Amino acid sequence: MSYGDVKLDAYFDSFLEVWQRKGKLESPMPDLKNRRDGLINVIKVQIADIKKNQSLDKEKLEDLTLLAKYLLKHLILLKREPEIIQELFLQTIVFAYYDKVLFERFISDIAQPSILGQMIAFHNLLVEEKFKHAGINWDRWLSFKGEEGIDLEHFKKINQGNAWKKLDVLLAELEKGFEAQGNSLAGCVRKDVIMLRKNKNSLVVTSDDLIERNGTMWGLDNKFFPVFHNGRSYLHRNGKPVIIPSEAFVLFPKIRRNLAKFIPQPVKKKFSVKLWKRNPTSDLFLGNVSNCCIAIGTASLFPAILLDGVPYKKRPAGILDFLVDKGIQVAEISDESGAIGQAWLFVTMNKGKPMLVVDSIDILGGNRFCDDVLYGKAIRKCLFNFLKRYAEEIGVQWIVLGIDGALDKIKNRQHQIKHDIPTGNLAVLPTDPIEKLGGYWNIFPYFLESRTGKLAYYILMDGIPLFPVD
Repeated sequence: MSYGDVKLDAYFDSFLEVWQRKGKLESPMPDLKNRRDGLINVIKVQIADIKKNQSLDKEKLEDLTLLAKYLLKHLILLKREPEIIQELFLQTIVFAYYDKVLFERFISDIAQPSILGQMIAFHNLLVEEKFKHAGINWDRWLSFKGEEGIDLEHFKKINQGNAWKKLDVLLAELEKGFEAQGNSLAGCVRKDVIMLRKNKNSLVVTSDDLIERNGTMWGLDNKFFPVFHNGRSYLHRNGKPVIIPSEAFVLFPKIRRNLAKFIPQPVKKKFSVKLWKRNPTSDLFLGNVSNCCIAIGTASLFPAILLDGVPYKKRPAGILDFLVDKGIQVAEISDESGAIGQAWLFVTMNKGKPMLVVDSIDILGGNRFCDDVLYGKAIRKCLFNFLKRYAEEIGVQWIVLGIDGALDKIKNRQHQIKHDIPTGNLAVLPTDPIEKLGGYWNIFPYFLESRTGKLAYYILMDGIPLFPVD
């Protein structure tokens, strides 16, 4: 493998040579610094070459440059992390970006040149054996193609503050126009304006309200200027002149147009959930999609917790472990614009039965989906229905969403998980201590927030959904 004049085989040749010489696992990262710095230089060359490529459109050019910069930044950010994390990232990049076809071999072939890859592949064989022994359909676990979707149509909330400011100016001008001439209807207009201002925060307008009917001023009289309307009618009935200031003929149409801005606009929204493809080229950046703490190459994003037993100082392997371990799956959450978040999935044993664990749910925008009842409920319903179908396919009758987990060494207390969906009306029940079925390729546990937890929200119990379906 090569990129330009840079030979990438050296990354694995030196790795394999030292491993063969040592014949032990204590120091699996020979010459790590040189290979890491070499790959950093490769990516810098790649960025320069991408910028020179005249055949790429501007948007594609920016995307490729940004991805390469994320990789470069993450290599630098990992310099203080355990060497095994750095090595995993190095080799994942090489397979994902310089020989993508070999990534499946990297995580599956125990006879490959990479000793690190051999470790991962052997681990995945053990995971497969554990799953099958637990009665889980391994093929469906890996390749379930089902997708759950939900379509919404609702009315967009109006920014009352911005819309009102413009309307209030017009109302003041209308008042002034009637009062300037000592118009007999000035008092009527004033009362209507006072009432509109009093109700500005609860003003509701529909298209029917603005229909121009006979005897009304631009469709405004009956609902918005009722006192003015009654005053005009009184003058007409008693044969008295009805004088309308010239300014009103300009202002009333403007007021009507501004009131139309208070009409809620229909919005269509779609959410969908499916399994990720375990494609390192794109899925490596799933954490970036949701701005979660295991994002790649973003200095400001890292866990605010230090989970006991997980080997990291500031940035755990995270998404890297999830990519290479076939015992981890990810439910990708999307809207009409593309992926917006994910739910990290694994299996644990509970009372002797396999149980699907939703470790955590991360969505772009975070807590807004907990607060937004409509969208939050829609995403949850879509995700839970998908999980139910997935569990049925793989032969699992229990699904839980983690609540607590391992000791947070920063706060010196058990970690409490925050999910980006509403959880208020879900059943909370104890479980056996949660631990990933099949263990970990590197012996040390991954950054799974619900690991060792003993409480969970129950989504499915013995095949019966426990979540509200409305």
